[in-house]
Amino acid sequence: MLRILGKASSINVRKVLWTCAELDLPFEREEWGNGFQSTRSAEFLALNPNGMVPVMRDGDFTLWESNSIIRYLATRYGDGSLYPAEARARARVDQWMDWQSSDLNRAWSYAFMSLVRLSPAHQDSQAIEASCAEWSRYMQILDRQLEATGGYVAGSRFSLADIPIGLSNLVLNIPVLILSLKFMGKFYTVVTILSTVSLSLFIDLTAFMADWCVISNPLVAAISGGVVLGAALGLLYRYNSNSGGLDVIGAVIKKFYNLEIGYVVFGLNFIIIMSSAWIFTLEPAICTLIAMYINATVSSRIVIGFAQRKAAFIVSDKPLEVADTILRNIHHGATLLYGQGGFSGKDKKIVFAIVDLTQVTKLRHFIEDIDPHAFLFIMNTTDVIGRGFTSPLTPKLPGTTRYTFGADGKMTPTRSWSWEMEQESHK
Repeated sequence: MLRILGKASSINVRKVLWTCAELDLPFEREEWGNGFQSTRSAEFLALNPNGMVPVMRDGDFTLWESNSIIRYLATRYGDGSLYPAEARARARVDQWMDWQSSDLNRAWSYAFMSLVRLSPAHQDSQAIEASCAEWSRYMQILDRQLEATGGYVAGSRFSLADIPIGLSNLVLNIPVLILSLKFMGKFYTVVTILSTVSLSLFIDLTAFMADWCVISNPLVAAISGGVVLGAALGLLYRYNSNSGGLDVIGAVIKKFYNLEIGYVVFGLNFIIIMSSAWIFTLEPAICTLIAMYINATVSSRIVIGFAQRKAAFIVSDKPLEVADTILRNIHHGATLLYGQGGFSGKDKKIVFAIVDLTQVTKLRHFIEDIDPHAFLFIMNTTDVIGRGFTSPLTPKLPGTTRYTFGADGKMTPTRSWSWEMEQESHK
């Protein structure tokens, strides 16, 4: 049985583990590396003089260097689908594997050491910016390659080249997960991981739909796509979830500055797209921005729409009766505010209440019945917090000294309460 030496958190060890999973190879793994058995021990150095993981042992055969290991495994135990035998097809796979280890990894290594590992030796802001810019350039190269092949790095089918490059992109999501864990908590981070994995999975499962040409006009496609995607993301944001990536940054910004996630993500994407418009030409960039703006608008409207309430201010000569009606018939809280008429100088009582969108018409009818001369002012509001506003105080208020229940079950005001409401109307 294969023996793999190295800790699972290492990207290079993961290359080997992923390859074993693709080939359905059984193996035993030993924990070596930082926090486990030392790779500087004489025992380990005898296997790999570089003192680095992973190391693979296949019987009496020992091999180190992750890309060499996965090539060996695919050649010896594979059927040729991961690592083709034909010279040109194999060379194409090798080309992208070597590109990942030499060019791509070198590009993001400084930023990774600074932002993820928090290395004191890698805190030069200009070097970090240069590293991110270089990585972005290589990601554009990769995007164009994936667009040309239809989904995989070295061709139309999954190959050994997709494993190291896929893991490189996974590593770059680590800063986002750290940000989520620090500011949003464990549960949100778990949801982020599940969302990211699910999104990738369903993109792969629906890849065949990319060949369907339902809408040929780019502008119409941008508008319709923006609406559909915005509706889906709006539901995610509404229930405190996300699709990973920039959504996490948007959630953190919303937490501290109360900005809608959709518009934050749009702003970040705007910077990215405009900076790369010279690659894709201006027309596709503009269509993309239109789709993203519609996406942001629709998602934000869904979030606000679900959370939106109406704030009602009622100036009436019967404030107690109005407040009591809101409590008993609309089942929301009501607050009496004290004011003074600017013209008459008379004392006024203002009833303040938060109601749902669907309850506005009912509120108007109640007020018209109680006091046709009441002044009613209704305005939109969001982010309402507190029991009695967003949820009823109780499904049914019990009878009090203000009311009695007749034999038919109807609630009737007591004589004292009727007199008090009558008195207030004559003040």
